Amino acid sequence: MRRLWVPLLLLVFAALVAVPARGATVPFSAPTNYGTASQPAAVAIGDFDSGAGLDFATFATAGQRFDSFLNNGHGGFGSGSPQDLGGASPAGVAGDLNGDGLDDVVAAVGTGASPGAKAFLANPNGSFTGVSPQDITGPVIAVGVGNVDGTGNLDAVTATFTAPSTEQLNVWTGQGNGHFTAGPAAVPAGTAATAALAVDDFNNDGVDDVALANFDANQIVVFLNNGSGALTAQPAITLGGQPGKPAAGDLNNDGRQDIAVPIFNSPADEGVDVLLAGTTGGTFTQHKLATSLTGDKGVAVAIGDLDDNGNLDLVNGRKLSPSTLNVLLGDGSGTGYSLDGTPTSTGNDLTDVQAGDLDEDGNVDLVETNQSTNNASVFLATPPTASVNPTSLNFGNQRSGTQSGTQTVTLTNNGPQTIGPLATITGSNREDFVRINDHCSPSSIFVPPGATCAIGVAFRPRSNGAKTATLEISSNAANSPQRVALSGTGVPASPVSQTAPSIGGSAVVGSTLSCSNGRWSNNPTSFVHQWLRNGAPIPGATTASYLVGEEDVGQQITCRVTASNAGGSASRTSNAVVPTAAAPRLIVAVPKQSLQSVVRKGLKFRSACANPCVITARLTGPVPPRKKKRRGRFASAARRATVGRVTATLAGATVRTLRVKVNRAGRAGVRHRRAALLRLRVVATDPSGTPSTTRTISVVVKRAKRHKTRR
Repeated sequence: MRRLWVPLLLLVFAALVAVPARGATVPFSAPTNYGTASQPAAVAIGDFDSGAGLDFATFATAGQRFDSFLNNGHGGFGSGSPQDLGGASPAGVAGDLNGDGLDDVVAAVGTGASPGAKAFLANPNGSFTGVSPQDITGPVIAVGVGNVDGTGNLDAVTATFTAPSTEQLNVWTGQGNGHFTAGPAAVPAGTAATAALAVDDFNNDGVDDVALANFDANQIVVFLNNGSGALTAQPAITLGGQPGKPAAGDLNNDGRQDIAVPIFNSPADEGVDVLLAGTTGGTFTQHKLATSLTGDKGVAVAIGDLDDNGNLDLVNGRKLSPSTLNVLLGDGSGTGYSLDGTPTSTGNDLTDVQAGDLDEDGNVDLVETNQSTNNASVFLATPPTASVNPTSLNFGNQRSGTQSGTQTVTLTNNGPQTIGPLATITGSNREDFVRINDHCSPSSIFVPPGATCAIGVAFRPRSNGAKTATLEISSNAANSPQRVALSGTGVPASPVSQTAPSIGGSAVVGSTLSCSNGRWSNNPTSFVHQWLRNGAPIPGATTASYLVGEEDVGQQITCRVTASNAGGSASRTSNAVVPTAAAPRLIVAVPKQSLQSVVRKGLKFRSACANPCVITARLTGPVPPRKKKRRGRFASAARRATVGRVTATLAGATVRTLRVKVNRAGRAGVRHRRAALLRLRVVATDPSGTPSTTRTISVVVKRAKRHKTRR
């Protein structure tokens, strides 16, 4: 069955991609030999137990038994477990006859007391139970299994030697439990003592057909199935020499099953014939591969993707001493092959070869039987290694619902053969990360030796919070899978201002302004304030309140609020206010002083402002009248006028003593008086020029009495 020799990865992608052969070398380990019954004639690969890895069975003619070899999970096998057949066994095949997930065995018996084909059902522990009674009779020289009658159960097809130099094909309908019943009438299959067959769907109608190679007649005949198991022979295809055991597979990637036939003895330098299926069911185009490529004495051919590039390759098993395998790497055309190597067994006279992943490393391994040395040789493919750089990607904070920029992971093939990577993202948060421009899989899955491929990864969190996942790159590399840790944090959208912040309070020097946060969407978690004067930050003014100073008078004062959350921050500035100065808080005191002192020195007073201010003082008092026509002795009278002024600048919260000197007119008005009424008007003005505060004080000054001195 094809599933035994095609790795799972390439079953998925081979139909999608056709990549030319890259000249890679497929290295194999030295063969490990396992003893079999005398003269093994065939080998079949299958999963016979519930353990890891594929197993294999050998079928012996002189030994009259088959031996099953169970895999230890790493491509190693213990001693074979024998099952007696009671006659020579020239062929055998593996397949799941009863649908339990384990492969069973159908062994051909060509001689003995009960010739025919015997079915053995596999048990989970690796043992077999023979199906009794025997349903398939006759001297069977070749056997295959497949879905021949369209029911889904595996049926059996046998080539039976019925008379001297005469053979026929029989279809046996599977019952799904290991038993078979006779199918449609037998079909004559020519004259030969040796034959081999392959069962597959050669016309793409959903049921399997049969290709029978006739060793003595130097030909191969394809028998097409009518859908219910009745076989009809197509025109024979003449081969250049004696054909061995054929194998089926899609060699040119066109979706149709082709046939490869080894040639044992050909004078025309013909080593393997490749029969490419045509568009008309059952027709084939013949291509002959030269023995300079394939080698001679071919008795069996295996098909598999040995270099893991998506194209099926050939292994020609040669009956030599020692047994030799010619590895032919295909270019995907079905006709172009290059000789990659000739692994040699320590056994002699090869009889059969099969391909499958025996050590579960994603690479195709080989097992072949040696007739003269009574053993089977296992060749394990030596897998490449791969590495990734970097081994982790951290995307930091990313707003939920949006996608980050792409970060790149590079995979390097460090081995001697092509690898087929397949990248996936795993983990509970795998849906939060996406692959972008993945050049490793699936459309470019083949990486030659020493080459690299790149995988882009982006972070697209679906919700807030920390997210982790793993980029896992599986391939046929020995150290597969390679893993890259992915991490990032989904955060909400950054705040968006809905309403601007506003300034509250009186914009007056000495008053405190307050700044509201405004209204924001997306749930800010913190606010930062910065006060600005004419658009420039005011050093140290970073709280929600601000004390207006003299330097702010007449300036544009605004408040900028920055709102933040885990997704980022945004800022918005309030409307401006223009502070004014406060009316000075003025204190004026006039000490007691004599009229003579005032006339001589001026009126003394003390003043103070809470804040810096400019003091302007004016003193009014009596002055002589203007000259008029006298009406009488007492017709004249004094009048009031400004008699003195003074200006000074006061520092805030300091007391300063000043004097208003009296002018000449003032002195003349009070010189002869005993007392005079003076009015002191003091105006305190903010240094900016406005506003001001006025205090008016009436002051009565009297002439000081002179004390007479005694002589």
